[in-house]
Amino acid sequence: MDSKKEKLLKKAYDEYIDLMLYDFPIEKISEIAVNDVTGYGTTLDEKVLEIKRLKKIVTDQREQGAGLEMQISIMPVYRRISPDEDTAIYMDEFEISMVVDGAKNVIPVRLSSVFEFSNNTWKLVHLHGSKAVETEEDTWHLNEWKQKSEQLQKLVDEKTAELLKQNRELEIEAALERVRNRSLAMHNSNELVEVV
Repeated sequence: MDSKKEKLLKKAYDEYIDLMLYDFPIEKISEIAVNDVTGYGTTLDEKVLEIKRLKKIVTDQREQGAGLEMQISIMPVYRRISPDEDTAIYMDEFEISMVVDGAKNVIPVRLSSVFEFSNNTWKLVHLHGSKAVETEEDTWHLNEWKQKSEQLQKLVDEKTAELLKQNRELEIEAALERVRNRSLAMHNSNELVEVV
């Protein structure tokens, strides 16, 4: 690839990352993404089928992240340029750290991005972001599910034991209340046998 085209690709990628993670002007989004850009973000509702949806995702990210101090590290994983040098695929891993309510929160994110070259410009045509889950060699997350299930069962068992104890205490209290009421209703000592 000639150096001019390569520099344009680097500029498009850098501006795209600036858009997604920093402060690239949102009103210039059409300069770096095609109108029918597609992809997925990291949450269930982040499905992109047009530039307006991508713009909304970025706007939401910025609003939700307002006031948060974030540190972001980028680890390039893979770069591929098509044989005709008009398509580029980028794979990156990010580690986004922030302090929320005094606790450090680290989010591992994976991002795949596809750019196309047309009319002397590189533009984003597809993206896919995902949050890496903290499990290994558990493709279907069965062990993770079992652990959560065991934790939930332990919590249910603890709450059940606590409720049984409270119920027994209430039964004893009710029995004592009946004895007290009957004792107060006694008129002579012969009725003491009934109370006992």
